[in-house]
Amino acid sequence: MRALLCLAVLALLVACGPANTIQINQTNRYTVAMSLDGQTVGTRIISITVTDKNGSPAIVDSIIAVPVMHEMGMVSPEMTATALGNGRYEIKGEPFTMLGVWEVALRISAGGKEDTTSFQVEIK
Repeated sequence: MRALLCLAVLALLVACGPANTIQINQTNRYTVAMSLDGQTVGTRIISITVTDKNGSPAIVDSIIAVPVMHEMGMVSPEMTATALGNGRYEIKGEPFTMLGVWEVALRISAGGKEDTTSFQVEIK
């Protein structure tokens, strides 16, 4: 069931467009999928899907993204995700200020607990 749900999430993210970069990570409590609508500087949409250990859509209190470019010692301002429902969240903004490899660190808060994960993306 869980594998089937992960495949369904992946298929949904792929349907968002051919330029998407999709990654899936595990935290202590969640499976987190992140999709980026492109790999360029400028306004981007970061799509996040969160499921619990049973594969059900997770409702969380907040998701905060922190884009970091370690190579240049740069950190973009924190960005807060908007809940879209059914375990889906979205961030719209300008997370990347220059070309190169960025880490998008996510803090997922729910029930007074926090899970963290991060994704690497290359901005071209």
